[in-house]
Amino acid sequence: MNCVVWNARGLGNQRAFGELKRLVAEKKPNLLFLSETRRRNINRPQWQMQLGYTGCFSVDCVGRSGGLCLLWMDSLSVTVTSFSAGHIDCSVIEGTKNWRFTGFYGNPNVSHRLHSWELLRRLRGIRELAGLPWLVGGDFNEICFDSEKVGGNPRTTSQMQGFRDALDDCDLQDLHCRGELFTWANRRMGNQLILERLDRFVGTLEWRLMYPTTYVQALKYFHSDHRPLYLCLGGQNSTAVGASNKHEFIPRFESSWLRERECNDIVVQGWRPFDDLIPLHDRISNCLQTLQHWARIKLGSLPRRIKEKRAKMNALKNHENWPHATSQVYKLETELEQLVTQDEEYWRQRSRINWVQGGVRNSKFFHAHASSRRNVNTIRGLITAHGDLCSEPQGMAEIITEYFTNLFDSNGPSPEDMSHILECVQAKVTQQMNLLLCAPFTAREVKKALFDMHPDKSHGPDGMSALFYQKFWHIVGRDVTAAALAVLNEDAPLDNWNQTVVTFIPKVANPLFVKEFRPISLCNVCYKIVSRALTSRLRQIMNDIIDDHQNAFVSGRLISDNIILGFEAIH
Repeated sequence: MNCVVWNARGLGNQRAFGELKRLVAEKKPNLLFLSETRRRNINRPQWQMQLGYTGCFSVDCVGRSGGLCLLWMDSLSVTVTSFSAGHIDCSVIEGTKNWRFTGFYGNPNVSHRLHSWELLRRLRGIRELAGLPWLVGGDFNEICFDSEKVGGNPRTTSQMQGFRDALDDCDLQDLHCRGELFTWANRRMGNQLILERLDRFVGTLEWRLMYPTTYVQALKYFHSDHRPLYLCLGGQNSTAVGASNKHEFIPRFESSWLRERECNDIVVQGWRPFDDLIPLHDRISNCLQTLQHWARIKLGSLPRRIKEKRAKMNALKNHENWPHATSQVYKLETELEQLVTQDEEYWRQRSRINWVQGGVRNSKFFHAHASSRRNVNTIRGLITAHGDLCSEPQGMAEIITEYFTNLFDSNGPSPEDMSHILECVQAKVTQQMNLLLCAPFTAREVKKALFDMHPDKSHGPDGMSALFYQKFWHIVGRDVTAAALAVLNEDAPLDNWNQTVVTFIPKVANPLFVKEFRPISLCNVCYKIVSRALTSRLRQIMNDIIDDHQNAFVSGRLISDNIILGFEAIH
Protein backbone atom coordinates (compact mmCIF):
# COMPACT_ATOMS: atom_id res chain seq x y z
CA MET A 1 0.00 0.00 0.00
CA ASN A 2 1.40 3.38 -1.00
CA CYS A 3 0.27 6.89 -1.80
CA VAL A 4 1.59 9.74 -3.96
CA VAL A 5 0.79 13.46 -3.77
CA TRP A 6 2.03 15.82 -6.46
CA ASN A 7 1.62 19.45 -7.49
CA ALA A 8 1.61 18.77 -11.23
CA ARG A 9 1.54 22.44 -12.33
CA GLY A 10 -0.83 21.70 -15.19
CA LEU A 11 -1.94 18.51 -16.92
CA GLY A 12 -3.49 20.03 -20.02
CA ASN A 13 -1.01 18.79 -22.62
CA GLN A 14 0.11 15.36 -23.75
CA ARG A 15 3.67 15.75 -22.47
CA ALA A 16 2.53 16.58 -18.94
CA PHE A 17 0.00 13.75 -18.91
CA GLY A 18 2.67 11.39 -20.24
CA GLU A 19 4.89 12.31 -17.29
CA LEU A 20 2.00 11.48 -14.96
CA LYS A 21 1.50 8.09 -16.65
CA ARG A 22 5.21 7.33 -16.25
CA LEU A 23 5.05 8.26 -12.55
CA VAL A 24 2.05 5.96 -11.99
CA ALA A 25 3.69 3.12 -13.93
CA GLU A 26 6.88 3.46 -11.88
CA LYS A 27 5.40 3.71 -8.37
CA LYS A 28 1.90 2.20 -8.81
CA PRO A 29 0.33 4.26 -6.00
CA ASN A 30 -2.93 2.89 -4.59
CA LEU A 31 -3.98 6.46 -3.80
CA LEU A 32 -2.97 9.44 -5.95
CA PHE A 33 -3.69 13.08 -5.14
CA LEU A 34 -2.93 15.79 -7.72
CA SER A 35 -3.02 19.55 -7.15
CA GLU A 36 -2.86 22.39 -9.68
CA THR A 37 -4.22 20.23 -12.47
CA ARG A 38 -5.45 23.43 -14.17
CA ARG A 39 -8.22 21.39 -15.76
CA ARG A 40 -11.99 21.74 -15.96
CA ASN A 41 -14.51 19.00 -16.61
CA ILE A 42 -11.96 16.19 -16.37
CA ASN A 43 -13.02 13.11 -18.33
CA ARG A 44 -12.92 10.83 -15.29
CA PRO A 45 -13.56 7.50 -17.08
CA GLN A 46 -10.79 8.28 -19.57
CA TRP A 47 -8.32 9.19 -16.81
CA GLN A 48 -9.23 6.04 -14.88
CA MET A 49 -8.70 3.87 -17.95
CA GLN A 50 -5.41 5.48 -19.03
CA LEU A 51 -3.91 5.54 -15.53
CA GLY A 52 -5.31 2.20 -14.34
CA TYR A 53 -7.56 3.43 -11.52
CA THR A 54 -11.09 2.39 -10.62
CA GLY A 55 -12.14 5.58 -8.81
CA CYS A 56 -11.70 9.28 -9.55
CA PHE A 57 -12.93 12.55 -8.05
CA SER A 58 -11.92 16.01 -9.29
CA VAL A 59 -12.38 19.68 -8.43
CA ASP A 60 -12.30 22.12 -11.35
CA CYS A 61 -9.74 24.90 -11.51
CA VAL A 62 -10.66 28.56 -11.03
CA GLY A 63 -9.51 30.55 -14.02
CA ARG A 64 -6.09 29.21 -14.98
CA SER A 65 -5.01 28.12 -11.51
CA GLY A 66 -5.92 25.43 -9.04
CA GLY A 67 -7.73 22.21 -9.75
CA LEU A 68 -7.57 18.98 -7.69
CA CYS A 69 -7.93 15.31 -8.50
CA LEU A 70 -8.02 12.16 -6.35
CA LEU A 71 -7.67 8.69 -7.88
CA TRP A 72 -7.71 5.29 -6.16
CA MET A 73 -7.42 1.61 -7.03
CA ASP A 74 -9.93 -1.16 -6.39
CA SER A 75 -7.91 -2.38 -3.39
CA LEU A 76 -9.33 0.63 -1.49
CA SER A 77 -12.88 1.65 -0.68
CA VAL A 78 -12.93 5.47 -0.81
CA THR A 79 -15.86 7.74 0.09
CA VAL A 80 -15.44 11.46 -0.57
CA THR A 81 -17.06 13.45 2.26
CA SER A 82 -16.20 17.06 1.42
CA PHE A 83 -14.21 19.13 -1.05
CA SER A 84 -13.27 22.70 -1.95
CA ALA A 85 -10.72 24.52 -4.07
CA GLY A 86 -8.14 23.69 -1.42
CA HIS A 87 -8.95 20.13 -0.33
CA ILE A 88 -10.56 16.76 -0.99
CA ASP A 89 -11.53 14.88 2.18
CA CYS A 90 -12.43 11.19 2.20
CA SER A 91 -12.62 8.04 4.29
CA VAL A 92 -10.50 5.08 3.21
CA ILE A 93 -11.10 1.41 3.97
CA GLU A 94 -8.15 -0.89 3.32
CA GLY A 95 -9.04 -4.43 4.34
CA THR A 96 -9.90 -4.22 8.03
CA LYS A 97 -8.36 -0.75 8.47
CA ASN A 98 -10.48 2.38 8.28
CA TRP A 99 -8.81 5.81 8.20
CA ARG A 100 -9.19 9.28 6.78
CA PHE A 101 -7.22 11.01 4.02
CA THR A 102 -7.26 14.67 3.10
CA GLY A 103 -5.54 15.91 -0.02
CA PHE A 104 -4.61 19.50 0.79
CA TYR A 105 -3.57 22.52 -1.28
CA GLY A 106 -2.49 25.64 0.63
CA ASN A 107 -3.45 29.00 -0.82
CA PRO A 108 -0.51 30.33 -2.90
CA ASN A 109 -1.42 33.90 -1.90
CA VAL A 110 0.33 34.74 1.38
CA SER A 111 -2.42 37.12 2.47
CA HIS A 112 -4.99 34.29 2.15
CA ARG A 113 -2.82 31.60 3.74
CA LEU A 114 -4.60 31.95 7.08
CA HIS A 115 -7.84 30.83 5.39
CA SER A 116 -6.13 27.55 4.52
CA TRP A 117 -5.16 26.98 8.15
CA GLU A 118 -8.72 27.73 9.28
CA LEU A 119 -9.96 25.21 6.70
CA LEU A 120 -7.63 22.61 8.19
CA ARG A 121 -9.00 23.31 11.68
CA ARG A 122 -12.59 23.00 10.45
CA LEU A 123 -11.80 19.66 8.84
CA ARG A 124 -10.44 18.49 12.18
CA GLY A 125 -13.80 19.20 13.80
CA ILE A 126 -15.98 17.17 11.40
CA ARG A 127 -17.87 14.83 13.71
CA GLU A 128 -18.44 12.01 11.24
CA LEU A 129 -14.68 11.55 10.70
CA ALA A 130 -13.27 12.92 13.97
CA GLY A 131 -12.60 9.49 15.45
CA LEU A 132 -10.70 8.09 12.46
CA PRO A 133 -6.89 8.06 12.17
CA TRP A 134 -6.10 11.02 9.89
CA LEU A 135 -3.51 11.49 7.15
CA VAL A 136 -3.09 14.80 5.31
CA GLY A 137 -0.82 15.23 2.29
CA GLY A 138 -0.21 17.74 -0.46
CA ASP A 139 1.30 21.13 -1.26
CA PHE A 140 0.87 23.37 1.81
CA ASN A 141 2.75 26.25 0.16
CA GLU A 142 4.48 26.93 3.48
CA ILE A 143 7.49 25.80 5.49
CA CYS A 144 7.68 25.06 9.21
CA PHE A 145 11.27 26.13 9.95
CA ASP A 146 14.05 28.21 8.42
CA SER A 147 16.03 25.01 7.76
CA GLU A 148 13.40 24.03 5.17
CA LYS A 149 14.46 26.82 2.82
CA VAL A 150 17.71 27.63 1.02
CA GLY A 151 18.25 30.87 -0.90
CA GLY A 152 16.02 33.89 -1.40
CA ASN A 153 14.59 36.13 1.28
CA PRO A 154 14.02 34.53 4.69
CA ARG A 155 10.47 33.54 5.57
CA THR A 156 8.80 35.66 8.25
CA THR A 157 8.40 34.01 11.64
CA SER A 158 4.66 34.76 11.77
CA GLN A 159 4.04 32.81 8.54
CA MET A 160 5.83 29.71 9.80
CA GLN A 161 4.28 30.02 13.25
CA GLY A 162 0.79 30.14 11.74
CA PHE A 163 1.45 26.86 9.93
CA ARG A 164 2.92 25.21 13.03
CA ASP A 165 -0.03 26.37 15.15
CA ALA A 166 -2.51 24.87 12.67
CA LEU A 167 -0.72 21.50 12.75
CA ASP A 168 -0.62 21.55 16.55
CA ASP A 169 -4.31 22.44 16.83
CA CYS A 170 -5.17 19.50 14.57
CA ASP A 171 -2.79 17.07 16.38
CA LEU A 172 -0.94 16.49 13.12
CA GLN A 173 2.71 15.44 13.21
CA ASP A 174 5.16 15.63 10.34
CA LEU A 175 6.10 12.36 8.63
CA HIS A 176 9.73 13.18 8.00
CA CYS A 177 11.04 12.73 4.49
CA ARG A 178 13.95 10.36 3.87
CA GLY A 179 16.69 11.44 1.51
CA GLU A 180 16.15 14.74 -0.30
CA LEU A 181 14.37 17.25 1.96
CA PHE A 182 13.38 20.01 -0.46
CA THR A 183 10.35 19.44 -2.68
CA TRP A 184 10.26 22.68 -4.70
CA ALA A 185 12.88 24.57 -6.72
CA ASN A 186 12.63 27.74 -8.78
CA ARG A 187 14.99 26.11 -11.34
CA ARG A 188 17.42 28.99 -11.51
CA MET A 189 21.18 28.87 -11.36
CA GLY A 190 23.80 30.11 -8.94
CA ASN A 191 22.83 32.56 -6.23
CA GLN A 192 19.30 32.85 -7.62
CA LEU A 193 18.46 29.21 -6.85
CA ILE A 194 15.78 28.77 -4.18
CA LEU A 195 14.87 25.43 -2.61
CA GLU A 196 11.93 24.93 -0.22
CA ARG A 197 10.02 22.11 1.42
CA LEU A 198 6.46 23.03 0.51
CA ASP A 199 5.01 19.52 0.13
CA ARG A 200 4.65 17.06 2.98
CA PHE A 201 2.61 14.34 4.68
CA VAL A 202 1.32 14.86 8.23
CA GLY A 203 -0.70 12.47 10.35
CA THR A 204 -2.23 11.99 13.77
CA LEU A 205 -0.69 9.71 16.37
CA GLU A 206 -3.44 7.13 15.79
CA TRP A 207 -2.61 6.96 12.08
CA ARG A 208 1.12 6.60 12.78
CA LEU A 209 0.42 3.74 15.18
CA MET A 210 -1.74 2.06 12.54
CA TYR A 211 1.16 2.14 10.04
CA PRO A 212 4.35 2.14 12.17
CA THR A 213 6.75 1.30 9.29
CA THR A 214 5.65 4.24 7.10
CA TYR A 215 8.29 6.31 5.32
CA VAL A 216 8.16 9.27 2.91
CA GLN A 217 10.45 9.85 -0.04
CA ALA A 218 10.71 12.82 -2.43
CA LEU A 219 10.92 11.50 -5.98
CA LYS A 220 12.79 13.07 -8.88
CA TYR A 221 11.45 16.12 -10.69
CA PHE A 222 9.19 15.48 -13.65
CA HIS A 223 7.91 18.41 -15.76
CA SER A 224 6.72 20.29 -12.64
CA ASP A 225 8.90 22.37 -10.32
CA HIS A 226 7.51 20.27 -7.44
CA ARG A 227 8.78 16.80 -6.59
CA PRO A 228 6.13 14.11 -6.15
CA LEU A 229 5.99 12.77 -2.59
CA TYR A 230 5.87 8.98 -2.24
CA LEU A 231 4.42 7.51 0.95
CA CYS A 232 5.04 3.81 1.56
CA LEU A 233 2.89 2.31 4.28
CA GLY A 234 5.24 -0.70 4.69
CA GLY A 235 3.97 -4.26 4.80
CA GLN A 236 5.18 -7.58 3.50
CA ASN A 237 7.01 -6.13 0.51
CA SER A 238 9.26 -3.90 2.57
CA THR A 239 12.90 -4.60 1.73
CA ALA A 240 14.55 -2.13 4.05
CA VAL A 241 17.36 -3.18 6.33
CA GLY A 242 15.94 -3.09 9.83
CA ALA A 243 12.36 -3.77 8.74
CA SER A 244 10.43 -6.60 10.29
CA ASN A 245 11.47 -9.94 8.86
CA LYS A 246 10.88 -13.33 10.43
CA HIS A 247 14.25 -14.58 9.14
CA GLU A 248 16.11 -11.73 10.88
CA PHE A 249 14.28 -11.95 14.20
CA ILE A 250 16.54 -12.20 17.26
CA PRO A 251 14.68 -13.70 20.24
CA ARG A 252 14.88 -11.76 23.49
CA PHE A 253 13.95 -12.01 27.12
CA GLU A 254 10.79 -9.98 27.73
CA SER A 255 10.72 -8.00 30.96
CA SER A 256 6.91 -8.34 31.00
CA TRP A 257 7.33 -12.08 31.72
CA LEU A 258 8.52 -11.20 35.23
CA ARG A 259 4.96 -10.32 36.22
CA GLU A 260 3.90 -13.95 35.79
CA ARG A 261 4.22 -16.16 38.88
CA GLU A 262 5.29 -19.17 36.81
CA CYS A 263 8.29 -17.37 35.32
CA ASN A 264 10.69 -18.43 38.09
CA ASP A 265 9.76 -22.13 37.68
CA ILE A 266 10.15 -21.93 33.90
CA VAL A 267 13.66 -20.46 34.31
CA VAL A 268 14.62 -23.33 36.62
CA GLN A 269 13.22 -25.79 34.09
CA GLY A 270 15.13 -24.24 31.18
CA TRP A 271 18.39 -23.48 33.01
CA ARG A 272 18.69 -26.92 34.70
CA PRO A 273 21.00 -25.65 37.50
CA PHE A 274 21.66 -29.13 38.94
CA ASP A 275 23.21 -30.51 35.74
CA ASP A 276 26.88 -29.48 35.85
CA LEU A 277 27.74 -30.91 32.43
CA ILE A 278 25.81 -28.36 30.39
CA PRO A 279 27.97 -25.49 28.97
CA LEU A 280 26.87 -21.98 29.85
CA HIS A 281 26.04 -21.05 26.24
CA ASP A 282 23.69 -24.05 25.96
CA ARG A 283 22.03 -23.17 29.27
CA ILE A 284 21.26 -19.65 28.04
CA SER A 285 19.91 -20.90 24.71
CA ASN A 286 17.79 -23.65 26.30
CA CYS A 287 16.41 -21.28 28.92
CA LEU A 288 15.35 -18.66 26.36
CA GLN A 289 13.72 -21.29 24.14
CA THR A 290 11.82 -22.71 27.14
CA LEU A 291 10.63 -19.23 28.13
CA GLN A 292 9.48 -18.42 24.62
CA HIS A 293 7.62 -21.71 24.27
CA TRP A 294 5.91 -21.10 27.62
CA ALA A 295 5.01 -17.52 26.67
CA ARG A 296 3.63 -18.60 23.30
CA ILE A 297 1.54 -21.52 24.63
CA LYS A 298 0.44 -20.27 28.05
CA LEU A 299 0.43 -16.51 27.65
CA GLY A 300 -0.35 -15.94 23.98
CA SER A 301 -0.89 -12.48 22.47
CA LEU A 302 -1.21 -9.70 25.04
CA PRO A 303 -3.63 -7.55 22.95
CA ARG A 304 -5.86 -10.59 22.39
CA ARG A 305 -5.86 -11.49 26.09
CA ILE A 306 -6.68 -7.89 27.07
CA LYS A 307 -9.54 -7.84 24.58
CA GLU A 308 -10.92 -11.15 25.86
CA LYS A 309 -10.75 -10.06 29.53
CA ARG A 310 -12.54 -6.79 28.76
CA ALA A 311 -15.23 -8.64 26.82
CA LYS A 312 -15.82 -11.05 29.74
CA MET A 313 -15.93 -8.22 32.27
CA ASN A 314 -18.38 -6.18 30.18
CA ALA A 315 -20.55 -9.25 29.65
CA LEU A 316 -20.75 -9.82 33.42
CA LYS A 317 -21.52 -6.17 34.12
CA ASN A 318 -24.29 -6.12 31.51
CA HIS A 319 -25.85 -9.30 32.83
CA GLU A 320 -29.01 -8.88 34.91
CA ASN A 321 -27.51 -10.89 37.80
CA TRP A 322 -24.21 -9.05 37.79
CA PRO A 323 -24.52 -7.78 41.43
CA HIS A 324 -24.24 -11.43 42.49
CA ALA A 325 -21.03 -11.84 40.46
CA THR A 326 -19.02 -8.97 41.94
CA SER A 327 -16.23 -11.30 43.08
CA GLN A 328 -15.77 -12.50 39.48
CA VAL A 329 -15.77 -8.90 38.22
CA TYR A 330 -13.13 -7.85 40.75
CA LYS A 331 -11.00 -10.85 39.82
CA LEU A 332 -11.25 -9.96 36.12
CA GLU A 333 -10.38 -6.33 36.88
CA THR A 334 -7.25 -7.44 38.76
CA GLU A 335 -6.21 -9.73 35.91
CA LEU A 336 -6.89 -6.99 33.35
CA GLU A 337 -4.79 -4.54 35.36
CA GLN A 338 -1.89 -6.98 35.29
CA LEU A 339 -2.21 -7.56 31.53
CA VAL A 340 -2.32 -3.83 30.77
CA THR A 341 0.80 -3.35 32.92
CA GLN A 342 2.55 -6.12 30.99
CA ASP A 343 1.59 -4.49 27.69
CA GLU A 344 2.99 -1.18 28.92
CA GLU A 345 6.22 -2.90 29.97
CA TYR A 346 6.44 -4.65 26.57
CA TRP A 347 6.39 -1.36 24.67
CA ARG A 348 8.51 0.49 27.23
CA GLN A 349 11.27 -2.09 26.68
CA ARG A 350 11.19 -1.39 22.93
CA SER A 351 10.94 2.37 23.24
CA ARG A 352 14.33 2.56 25.06
CA ILE A 353 12.86 5.24 27.35
CA ASN A 354 14.20 4.92 30.89
CA TRP A 355 13.22 8.25 32.41
CA VAL A 356 9.51 7.38 32.79
CA GLN A 357 9.26 5.42 36.02
CA GLY A 358 5.52 5.32 36.71
CA GLY A 359 2.27 7.22 36.73
CA VAL A 360 -0.60 7.00 34.28
CA ARG A 361 -0.75 4.40 31.53
CA ASN A 362 1.92 5.19 28.94
CA SER A 363 1.38 2.29 26.50
CA LYS A 364 0.40 4.56 23.58
CA PHE A 365 3.35 6.86 24.29
CA PHE A 366 5.81 3.95 24.43
CA HIS A 367 4.29 2.39 21.31
CA ALA A 368 4.63 5.65 19.37
CA HIS A 369 8.22 6.13 20.52
CA ALA A 370 9.14 2.54 19.63
CA SER A 371 7.63 2.98 16.16
CA SER A 372 9.48 6.26 15.73
CA ARG A 373 12.79 4.63 16.74
CA ARG A 374 12.19 1.84 14.28
CA ASN A 375 11.53 4.28 11.44
CA VAL A 376 14.62 6.35 12.26
CA ASN A 377 16.90 3.31 12.55
CA THR A 378 15.65 1.54 9.42
CA ILE A 379 18.07 1.85 6.50
CA ARG A 380 16.04 2.09 3.29
CA GLY A 381 18.78 3.06 0.86
CA LEU A 382 22.50 3.83 0.55
CA ILE A 383 24.54 5.73 -2.03
CA THR A 384 27.14 3.58 -3.79
CA ALA A 385 30.68 4.69 -4.68
CA HIS A 386 29.36 5.50 -8.17
CA GLY A 387 26.64 7.80 -6.83
CA ASP A 388 23.70 5.42 -7.40
CA LEU A 389 21.01 4.77 -4.80
CA CYS A 390 20.80 1.12 -3.73
CA SER A 391 17.73 -0.07 -1.81
CA GLU A 392 18.19 -3.86 -2.02
CA PRO A 393 19.27 -5.49 1.29
CA GLN A 394 21.99 -7.58 -0.35
CA GLY A 395 23.39 -4.57 -2.18
CA MET A 396 23.37 -2.41 0.95
CA ALA A 397 25.14 -5.18 2.89
CA GLU A 398 27.90 -5.24 0.24
CA ILE A 399 28.25 -1.43 0.40
CA ILE A 400 28.63 -1.53 4.19
CA THR A 401 31.10 -4.42 4.09
CA GLU A 402 33.24 -2.75 1.43
CA TYR A 403 33.28 0.57 3.32
CA PHE A 404 34.47 -0.86 6.63
CA THR A 405 36.89 -3.28 4.96
CA ASN A 406 38.62 -0.32 3.33
CA LEU A 407 38.35 1.79 6.50
CA PHE A 408 40.02 -0.76 8.79
CA ASP A 409 42.57 -2.03 6.27
CA SER A 410 46.03 -1.24 7.63
CA ASN A 411 49.30 -0.66 5.79
CA GLY A 412 51.03 0.33 9.01
CA PRO A 413 54.38 -0.71 10.50
CA SER A 414 55.36 -4.33 11.05
CA PRO A 415 55.35 -5.91 14.55
CA GLU A 416 59.15 -5.59 14.63
CA ASP A 417 58.95 -1.86 13.96
CA MET A 418 56.30 -1.47 16.66
CA SER A 419 58.48 -3.28 19.20
CA HIS A 420 61.32 -0.85 18.53
CA ILE A 421 58.93 2.07 19.11
CA LEU A 422 57.51 0.60 22.33
CA GLU A 423 61.03 0.12 23.73
CA CYS A 424 61.32 3.90 23.82
CA VAL A 425 58.11 4.34 25.82
CA GLN A 426 58.64 4.77 29.54
CA ALA A 427 56.84 2.21 31.72
CA LYS A 428 54.04 3.68 33.84
CA VAL A 429 52.78 0.53 35.58
CA THR A 430 54.78 -0.13 38.72
CA GLN A 431 55.37 -3.52 40.32
CA GLN A 432 52.76 -2.78 42.99
CA MET A 433 50.21 -1.82 40.33
CA ASN A 434 50.98 -4.99 38.43
CA LEU A 435 50.35 -7.12 41.51
CA LEU A 436 46.98 -5.42 41.95
CA LEU A 437 46.04 -6.02 38.30
CA CYS A 438 47.18 -9.67 38.29
CA ALA A 439 45.49 -10.65 41.57
CA PRO A 440 42.86 -13.42 41.18
CA PHE A 441 39.33 -12.20 40.55
CA THR A 442 36.63 -13.07 43.08
CA ALA A 443 32.95 -13.98 42.87
CA ARG A 444 32.13 -10.67 44.55
CA GLU A 445 33.73 -8.73 41.67
CA VAL A 446 31.77 -10.76 39.11
CA LYS A 447 28.48 -10.06 40.88
CA LYS A 448 29.27 -6.36 41.25
CA ALA A 449 30.10 -6.13 37.54
CA LEU A 450 26.68 -7.55 36.68
CA PHE A 451 24.60 -5.49 39.09
CA ASP A 452 26.34 -2.27 38.03
CA MET A 453 24.81 -2.71 34.56
CA HIS A 454 21.58 -1.03 33.51
CA PRO A 455 18.95 -3.80 33.43
CA ASP A 456 17.28 -2.78 30.16
CA LYS A 457 20.14 -2.02 27.80
CA SER A 458 20.08 -3.68 24.38
CA HIS A 459 20.71 -7.40 24.41
CA GLY A 460 23.36 -9.28 22.44
CA PRO A 461 22.98 -12.25 20.07
CA ASP A 462 21.92 -14.59 22.90
CA GLY A 463 18.82 -12.43 23.59
CA MET A 464 19.33 -12.16 27.36
CA SER A 465 19.43 -8.73 29.00
CA ALA A 466 21.14 -7.89 32.29
CA LEU A 467 17.68 -7.83 33.85
CA PHE A 468 17.37 -11.60 33.43
CA TYR A 469 20.61 -12.32 35.29
CA GLN A 470 19.86 -9.79 38.02
CA LYS A 471 16.36 -11.13 38.70
CA PHE A 472 17.33 -14.81 38.61
CA TRP A 473 20.80 -14.57 40.12
CA HIS A 474 19.77 -17.09 42.77
CA ILE A 475 19.32 -19.61 39.94
CA VAL A 476 22.00 -18.69 37.38
CA GLY A 477 24.59 -17.00 39.63
CA ARG A 478 26.66 -20.10 40.43
CA ASP A 479 27.12 -21.10 36.78
CA VAL A 480 27.72 -17.57 35.48
CA THR A 481 30.26 -16.84 38.24
CA ALA A 482 32.15 -20.09 37.62
CA ALA A 483 32.33 -19.47 33.88
CA ALA A 484 33.41 -15.82 34.30
CA LEU A 485 36.14 -16.70 36.83
CA ALA A 486 37.39 -19.44 34.52
CA VAL A 487 37.91 -16.84 31.79
CA LEU A 488 39.39 -14.21 34.12
CA ASN A 489 41.65 -16.42 36.25
CA GLU A 490 42.32 -19.53 34.17
CA ASP A 491 42.40 -18.06 30.65
CA ALA A 492 39.53 -20.32 29.56
CA PRO A 493 38.26 -19.81 25.98
CA LEU A 494 35.39 -17.39 25.47
CA ASP A 495 33.56 -19.81 23.13
CA ASN A 496 30.56 -17.86 21.80
CA TRP A 497 30.64 -15.12 24.43
CA ASN A 498 32.27 -12.51 22.22
CA GLN A 499 29.78 -12.74 19.36
CA THR A 500 28.13 -9.38 18.74
CA VAL A 501 25.28 -7.81 16.78
CA VAL A 502 26.45 -4.73 14.89
CA THR A 503 23.79 -2.04 14.54
CA PHE A 504 24.03 1.37 12.88
CA ILE A 505 22.88 4.57 14.59
CA PRO A 506 22.22 7.56 12.29
CA LYS A 507 24.50 10.52 13.01
CA VAL A 508 22.48 12.91 10.83
CA ALA A 509 18.87 13.22 9.73
CA ASN A 510 18.07 11.25 6.56
CA PRO A 511 21.45 9.48 6.17
CA LEU A 512 22.32 8.10 2.74
CA PHE A 513 26.07 7.34 3.11
CA VAL A 514 27.67 4.69 5.31
CA LYS A 515 29.90 7.35 6.90
CA GLU A 516 26.73 9.00 8.25
CA PHE A 517 26.09 6.01 10.54
CA ARG A 518 27.81 5.14 13.81
CA PRO A 519 28.36 1.38 14.23
CA ILE A 520 27.55 -0.03 17.67
CA SER A 521 28.40 -3.57 18.78
CA LEU A 522 25.78 -5.17 21.05
CA CYS A 523 27.58 -7.70 23.26
CA ASN A 524 26.28 -10.60 25.33
CA VAL A 525 25.90 -9.91 29.05
CA CYS A 526 28.42 -12.64 29.99
CA TYR A 527 31.03 -10.91 27.86
CA LYS A 528 30.15 -7.56 29.49
CA ILE A 529 30.66 -9.11 32.94
CA VAL A 530 34.23 -10.09 32.06
CA SER A 531 35.04 -6.74 30.45
CA ARG A 532 33.50 -4.77 33.34
CA ALA A 533 35.46 -6.75 35.90
CA LEU A 534 38.68 -5.96 34.01
CA THR A 535 37.68 -2.31 33.69
CA SER A 536 36.99 -2.03 37.41
CA ARG A 537 40.50 -3.26 38.15
CA LEU A 538 42.09 -0.89 35.68
CA ARG A 539 40.05 2.06 36.95
CA GLN A 540 41.92 1.94 40.27
CA ILE A 541 45.21 2.97 38.65
CA MET A 542 43.84 4.97 35.72
CA ASN A 543 44.74 8.40 37.13
CA ASP A 544 48.35 7.29 37.67
CA ILE A 545 49.02 5.90 34.19
CA ILE A 546 47.13 8.46 32.09
CA ASP A 547 48.77 11.83 31.61
CA ASP A 548 47.08 14.84 33.20
CA HIS A 549 46.70 16.44 29.77
CA GLN A 550 44.59 13.52 28.52
CA ASN A 551 41.06 14.51 29.50
CA ALA A 552 38.88 12.43 27.19
CA PHE A 553 37.30 9.14 28.33
CA VAL A 554 38.73 9.38 31.87
CA SER A 555 36.38 9.51 34.86
CA GLY A 556 36.39 12.89 36.57
CA ARG A 557 37.86 14.68 33.54
CA LEU A 558 36.21 16.50 30.65
CA ILE A 559 37.47 16.94 27.09
CA SER A 560 36.26 20.54 27.31
CA ASP A 561 38.85 21.29 30.02
CA ASN A 562 41.65 21.63 27.47
CA ILE A 563 39.43 23.82 25.28
CA ILE A 564 38.80 26.17 28.21
CA LEU A 565 42.52 26.28 29.07
CA GLY A 566 43.42 27.06 25.47
CA PHE A 567 40.82 29.82 25.31
CA GLU A 568 42.09 31.38 28.55
CA ALA A 569 45.71 31.17 27.38
CA ILE A 570 44.91 33.01 24.13
CA HIS A 571 42.92 35.75 25.86
